[in-house]
Amino acid sequence: MLQNHISSFIRSYRQANGESLQSLANRSGVSRSMISQIESEKTSPTIVVLSKLADAMNIKIGDLVQAPHDSIKIKIFEPSENNKISNKKALLFAIN
Repeated sequence: MLQNHISSFIRSYRQANGESLQSLANRSGVSRSMISQIESEKTSPTIVVLSKLADAMNIKIGDLVQAPHDSIKIKIFEPSENNKISNKKALLFAIN
């Protein structure tokens, strides 16, 4: 589960930023082939590799390795006198 999360996170990050494997490799100091193997879940990264990738992606290593919760609680707040929001027709979402 955690390896799947890390693999997906790295691939999603690259795709969202229009970044190639080689570009992330150049910025992180991790080889292109190692990043490819991590993304395809053929290998598990060491803590050193994770640290280099997190630094290159400008994120905390904890954000990279923390798998999503099985269930996320979401509260929906409607406008009232107690919780004012800018648009009276809008809903406010809070993720716990």
